[in-house]
Amino acid sequence: MNEPLSTLEAARVDDDVAHHLHPNIVRVEMLSNWIVTGILCTVLAVVVTSVIIKWDLGFAGRMALALPAGVFALFLALFSHYWPAIEYRCRTYRINAGGIEIQRGVLWKETLYVPRSRVQHTDVNQGPIERRFGLAHLIIFTAGTIGASVRLAGLGHDDALRIRDFLVASESGDAV
Repeated sequence: MNEPLSTLEAARVDDDVAHHLHPNIVRVEMLSNWIVTGILCTVLAVVVTSVIIKWDLGFAGRMALALPAGVFALFLALFSHYWPAIEYRCRTYRINAGGIEIQRGVLWKETLYVPRSRVQHTDVNQGPIERRFGLAHLIIFTAGTIGASVRLAGLGHDDALRIRDFLVASESGDAV
């Protein structure tokens, strides 16, 4: 696989080469996962503590409640830390003169292809965490009803703008 577009010398967006997302997406997803994990573990700790305080469960009862909660919290922490890097290796995009192909999925592989002729409009958005890491996500709206929009998260902001400009640039023909 090749590097993200922004690190390439080539000026062409439609090079028909599979590109990985920007490497910062791993850190962004890890941070987002840790935030969610922290909230879930806090709620879990409050619930387990409340149950232990409210009912006299004895030592065995407390362990029967606290041990699975601790294992679950450990699983969430490990998942939050390692999953983004695993997922990063399985997400690519390829742009050619005809459109954009997006491949994603670790366990269930998915390949999407959006022809340029079906692109209605696009949006480039950044959340606060993405902005901090120089990332954006590109949303491609198509001329369809089912799956009428495709989201490609984890692009460098400049790459997202270049891809957007390429996809919406007028062509000599119209598919409609």
